[in-house]
Formats: sequence, C-alpha cells, structure tokens
Amino acid sequence: MIRCLGASVLALLEGRPDDSVQQSETFIRGCRDPESYYYIARQFAFLGKHARAVELLTEAVKQGYVCFSTMARDPWLDPLRGNADFSTVFREAENRYHEAVQAFLTAGGGQILGMRPI
Repeated sequence: MIRCLGASVLALLEGRPDDSVQQSETFIRGCRDPESYYYIARQFAFLGKHARAVELLTEAVKQGYVCFSTMARDPWLDPLRGNADFSTVFREAENRYHEAVQAFLTAGGGQILGMRPI
C-alpha cells in the first residue's frame, strides 16, 4: 500500500500522470482511510481528473474526513472551486464539522481537555 502511494506521488512529480493515476487507483482499492481518500483526491484534481477527485472527496467526507478548512485553502483543489459537486461536498464537510464540534462541546469534551470557554 505504501509503495503504491509513494509511486503515485513520485510519478506525479516526475510528470508521468498516467502512472500516477494507475498507482493511485491501486492504492485506493486497498484503502479505507478517509484522509487517504482526501490526499488522493487532491492529486486527481491536480492532474485534471476532476470528476474522480470529487468522487473521492465525497467518499472521504462520507467516511468522516470533515477538515473543510483544509479543503478551503488547499491550492491543489483550486481547479474544482467552480464545480457544483465540489461545492456540495465542501458544504457537507463544513456542516459535519460543525455538528462534530457541537457534539464534542455538548458531551463536555472541552471540560475534559481543560479548555476555557471562548
């Protein structure tokens, strides 16, 4: 798995987009980590494979990757910014993030961690 991931990044950096896509797809088939889906999605966006990038971002959010602030400022996702499906998945990540924050606070997570109220 790690070899596929490394090979996909190396191929991308060496200007071998087809090899990068092939290695990324192999990696994704054996992976169930939402953050990995996010990082492969950004590679696909960078490579101009926008539909596949949005599919992977959708799966990442569905599985729990809700770091919308990272998505908001990641330059590799810039090619997707005008895409309606990207906007939908971005809003879903933002909504789920806020739900998680609220659940954390409601459960007393801030007190457990010794956080002061904002």
